[in-house]
Amino acid sequence: MTAAILAVPFLQDIQTGRLPKDRIIAMAAEQYWISRSDQPSFQLMANRWNGKPGSKPTGFFADLVKDEEPEQVALQEFYRALGLGFDQLRTYQPRPASQIYPGRVAVLAVAGDRASAAA
Repeated sequence: MTAAILAVPFLQDIQTGRLPKDRIIAMAAEQYWISRSDQPSFQLMANRWNGKPGSKPTGFFADLVKDEEPEQVALQEFYRALGLGFDQLRTYQPRPASQIYPGRVAVLAVAGDRASAAA
């Protein structure tokens, strides 16, 4: 799996220096906004479908929430390596097309059913 991920042309272009830094920064900033949307969506899914009243959610959707934590740490390191500050990320205007996925995840979290969200 790791080899397949590393073979993605976008990543190869980053590694070889063929991708301009402004495109890398734009991708990082888009990911910032995607990640900020995913965290509460996954938490809502965990609360809706894996939680019992008065207890901490467990199971698939709770695992998605936990998986976001190391991603946040890795993204912070990535932003620092690019020289991006919080103010730059916060004021970046994401492209609408890049927000289709997190928008869909949010809709599933609020109004979807468990099977659709898990797919």
